[in-house]
Amino acid sequence: MTTDDLVALSERHFIQLGVDYGHTEDKSCFFLPSENDAAVIVTPDEMTYESGEVWPILNFFIPILDEVDLDCVDAEALMRLDAEMPFGALLLSFEDQVLGVSHQCVGWPGAVEYRVAIELLIGAAERIRGQLGEAVSGKAPQKYSELVS
Repeated sequence: MTTDDLVALSERHFIQLGVDYGHTEDKSCFFLPSENDAAVIVTPDEMTYESGEVWPILNFFIPILDEVDLDCVDAEALMRLDAEMPFGALLLSFEDQVLGVSHQCVGWPGAVEYRVAIELLIGAAERIRGQLGEAVSGKAPQKYSELVS
């Protein structure tokens, strides 16, 4: 399965699940709505295993903060929050200055796996938002409605 196949599979699953979605022009990135107009970003990709075999990967990401002040990050608090997450991982991108929750599926996930991953990640993002306190500061990320307009 190529990345293009995973893009087509993702669209079929979103339609099957009755999920509203938008995407970039080249469909390299999908946007789904979640709580409070937050965006779930779904990116089809692939990785090459050490044997040379290529595997499809589906990246799910919900940004929590944008333009993170990297000089004021409480790394210990973020590591503690990440360790307590029942699903997904807390991800701080120093390059993009974005904090969010992330999950990856490897292989050819079915519609149920999409639904479960999306719902669990939305719950994880809401929980983290409520527990960040002063561990990190930044701006609210773009809303789903802004990304698809």
